Amino acid sequence: MKLVKATKRGFYGKLRDRGDVFAVPDDFKASWADTADEVALPDEDKEPTQAEMSIDALLEDLELRTDAEIQNMLDTEIAGKKRKGLIAKLTDEIENRTKLLS
Repeated sequence: MKLVKATKRGFYGKLRDRGDVFAVPDDFKASWADTADEVALPDEDKEPTQAEMSIDALLEDLELRTDAEIQNMLDTEIAGKKRKGLIAKLTDEIENRTKLLS
C-alpha cells in the first residue's frame, strides 16, 4: 500500500477532492493523483476502497453520481474484484442514461 494525494477531483472507492490523501495499492495509477509525502493515516481514518465496500453501499446513491463517476466505478470494478452483480447494475445505469439522452 502507498499514500497518494488527489491533485484534482477523481473517484477511487468514493469521490476524492483535491488535496485528499488516501491509501491505494502499490500499482495504483491515476492522472488526478500523485504520490503523497510521507503522511501516516490512522487506521480508523482510512476510507474503505470500492473493493472493500458492499454492493449495497456502492449503489445507495447511484442516481446522484455523474456519468463519469459511474464509468470510473465500473472500470474499477472490472479491474478489481469482478463482482458480476455490481458490474451489471453499473452497465445498466450507463445504458439507461444513454437512452434518456437519445
